[in-house]
Amino acid sequence: MKDGVIVKKGTDPETDSYSALFNNTKKVATELVQLLLESGISDVFVCGLATDVCVGATVKDALLLGYRTILVDDAVRGITVEGIEATKRQLLQHHTVIVKSSEVKNMVAGTDRRPELGLKLALEIQKRRKK
Repeated sequence: MKDGVIVKKGTDPETDSYSALFNNTKKVATELVQLLLESGISDVFVCGLATDVCVGATVKDALLLGYRTILVDDAVRGITVEGIEATKRQLLQHHTVIVKSSEVKNMVAGTDRRPELGLKLALEIQKRRKK
C-alpha cells in the first residue's frame, strides 16, 4: 500500500493489547496515537476483527482521545452475536457512528455530514473549555 503505515500492537508478552491505540493498561500508546496527532486527524474509521474485543477496544480508545469515531459495520466480524450487539449498543451511547462501507467515501469527502459527529465535536469542545 502506497504511504501505508503498519502499526504493531501486542508486542509486550506481559501485557495484552486489544486496542490499536493503547495496551490494556492504557500506560503504553502505540505509534498510531502520535501519527494521528501529527497528521491532524479528526475522524477515525475502524474496521477489523473482532468487533466485541479488539475493534471495540480501539473504538473506545479513539473516543476517549476525542476523535469522531466511525465503526464500519460490514467490515468487522465479532466472536458472538450477543457480544457484537452489546458492543455496538455501548459504542452508540458514546457517540460512535455505525455505517456501511459504501457510506465511507462520502463521509471522507464531506458530502455526508452526520449530526452525531457534530454532537461529538461539540462535546469535545465543551470538555476542553472546562479544563
